[in-house]
Amino acid sequence: EKPHPLRQKNTRVNQQLKVSLPKLANVQLLGTDGSFMHLDCAVSCHDVFYLLHLTGGGYAEFCKPLHELIMQLLEDIPGESNHHCLTSSYQCQ
Repeated sequence: EKPHPLRQKNTRVNQQLKVSLPKLANVQLLGTDGSFMHLDCAVSCHDVFYLLHLTGGGYAEFCKPLHELIMQLLEDIPGESNHHCLTSSYQCQ
């Protein structure tokens, strides 16, 4: 689908967050726009319902970079060694 007013509003909010959040300690903004936007700025209905809410497949795609960030943060905790609850399938074993 082509640009939609709600997506445009979300883009403006995300731009404001990109400016504001770096000023806060221990806060990271995880950008996911590249996961859903095609080169022609279209979004697949397989990823996003109504151009606003993620589908199951959309959440799976969103969780990949989130999972990588969480694993990186867990590995950076000094003195901790048991961080294997989060697996590549995003479920605890």
